[in-house]
This record gives sequence, structure tokens and C-alpha cells, in this order.
Amino acid sequence: AEFCVALQIKDTECHIGRGEDLIQSGLLAGVQAVTMRAVAPAEKAVKWLHPSMPHWIFFLGPNQVEDWKKQGVALSRKKLQVSKVETFSLPQNLGQRCLLRISKSST
Repeated sequence: AEFCVALQIKDTECHIGRGEDLIQSGLLAGVQAVTMRAVAPAEKAVKWLHPSMPHWIFFLGPNQVEDWKKQGVALSRKKLQVSKVETFSLPQNLGQRCLLRISKSST
């Protein structure tokens, strides 16, 4: 929750817990975007993504992005698609990370 305050993000709630538990509990009803880190492997996580959520944003290692791209058929069945990938370097030469956005398909 501190990062929401630090970034001055308004109308935001922060829930700490397992994403799949939040989905099943109904706490995400009416939410427009979910951001997650420490995401399960793509082939497992794609099963609990739901098309009622317009945007899923995952904080991933670079090798995980390709795993998500390979899930294109499964995402398509849910009317979702990988819509954007941003890569950035961590400080102190700690490697790279990616923000991967999965959004509702326009078709």
C-alpha cells in the first residue's frame, strides 16, 4: 500500500495475498486492473485469469515473458491477449524485470 501513496495513485486498494485467492473470494469485483508480482508459472496462472478483469499487469523476470506469450491460445479462448511489455533495469546491476500487461481482446 505504501507504493500507492508514494506514487500518488488515487482510487486504489492494495490487497496482500495470493492472487487466485482474491479472485475466488470476490474481492476483485468491479476492479479495472490487477497488478501482481511473484506470479505462478504461466501455464498454471492462465487458468485462473478471468476475462471480466480488463487488465492484468505482472512484474516478471525476462524469461517469464516468453512463457506468457506461449499461452496466446489459452488467453485467446478467454478473450484476453498480451497487450504490452515494458522492460527495465534494476539498480545496482541486479538484472532486468518486465511489466507484462494482459488485456481484453479488441475482437
